[in-house]
Amino acid sequence: MDKKSPNQIRPLLSIAFYSFRALFRNKATVFFGFAFPLMFIGVFGLFGDQSLNITLGIPEYQQKGPIYESLSNIKALTINSNEVGNLKNKLSQGRIGGILDLADPETPKLFVSQADPAQSAAVSSLVNGVIDKLNLKIANIDNPAIKLETQEISGRAFRFIDFFLPGMIGFALLTTS
Repeated sequence: MDKKSPNQIRPLLSIAFYSFRALFRNKATVFFGFAFPLMFIGVFGLFGDQSLNITLGIPEYQQKGPIYESLSNIKALTINSNEVGNLKNKLSQGRIGGILDLADPETPKLFVSQADPAQSAAVSSLVNGVIDKLNLKIANIDNPAIKLETQEISGRAFRFIDFFLPGMIGFALLTTS
């Protein structure tokens, strides 16, 4: 005997139709289930790209010499030139990652703050790298024993919206049930 299963598509569509009809009758459900999550996604999607901006303060009168020249050629670094007092104020507020004192070119001093630890670490690493390269150049070492070979692998940078969107979808599902 060959039994044919009943057609389930038509009852499924009618249940879905009447469920959506009931949802759209309640204005609060429409707002919190559809409009509110879309507004949240739109607003927080604008704040997505958070790349690290490296800013180093160097007083105006010290902007000369090989260290400054090497640092000014780095595209990822923004050099903030101002008076020492203003630079220290910006450093304590976390608006710049460090202050490089080049008064004595033999022993430059780097001041960092823990107001923005990520930027301070990046500035410290960057300045150390530049000074190390200059030291090798001064010592006439053209071919150091250890070299770092860097290979770039393509990948996707995650943004805030990538984590926020699933949460908002879950919120919308919870409020509409």
